Amino acid sequence: MLVTAPRITTRALLALGTLGSFLLAPVRAEDDLTPETKALIAKLREDTKSKTIATRTSAYKALGELGEKAKGHRRILCEGMLDSNTSVRTAAADALKKVDEPIYKLALGIVIDKRDEHFRAAAKLGAHAEPLAPLILAHATALVPVASKEPGTIENGKARTSVCAAVGALAAIAPDDQRVNQAVIAMLGNPSVTLRECALGHVAPLKNKKLALKGVLTIAGAMTEGPVVRARAVALVPLLVDENTAPATKKTLTGLRFDTEGLVREAVAKALDDIK
Repeated sequence: MLVTAPRITTRALLALGTLGSFLLAPVRAEDDLTPETKALIAKLREDTKSKTIATRTSAYKALGELGEKAKGHRRILCEGMLDSNTSVRTAAADALKKVDEPIYKLALGIVIDKRDEHFRAAAKLGAHAEPLAPLILAHATALVPVASKEPGTIENGKARTSVCAAVGALAAIAPDDQRVNQAVIAMLGNPSVTLRECALGHVAPLKNKKLALKGVLTIAGAMTEGPVVRARAVALVPLLVDENTAPATKKTLTGLRFDTEGLVREAVAKALDDIK
């Protein structure tokens, strides 16, 4: 059962050598699978979405029996670890262990321990840890309401630190994921200055980063933000504009050329030079 599994720390995983060459092993290409296996996997993936607990459980168990043949579908196994039913969650976790044990151990640490070190370990693995994105996103989403509260408390501070570690991991492992993009961009408007700064620091890798332009410009022009944060926001702007948004963006930045903060003025001058 997931709830009784022993705590697995990143240090322990490193000692086992599971965060090294095993995780970096290439994922089995779908082209290597027979048409029959591909059809079976497609059917099992559909069954994992069934409203029936028994069907979902059986589907995850069957995926696990495929071993490395199901390695390209580890993300759906991680999603299964978030199922509302304990039996389904357990079946998904057991399947992931059979398909990719190193990723399973890290996933288990994320689900049970929820320690920041697991998020940092995932971030270091980059795209190899992409299957873990649903688990990390679920953790961050659950903590945001607590982390967003002002004024800050010890509990809020811990939540913010954890959310930022999770967001950093998500930007590193799944920058093309639509839900990750939406979550990071939405956080630019969070009530917590810490979370806004965190989001600002992880916009650049996102596939849909141009959608962050409005939020970034809002931070850049907000006198309630610190000058360092505002300057960082301005510096991001050239990465976010295109030929359609450049004219209006230049106009907005021009309005900040005579800002009271020198750091902001310097950043604006450079940004205007960089925008074609």
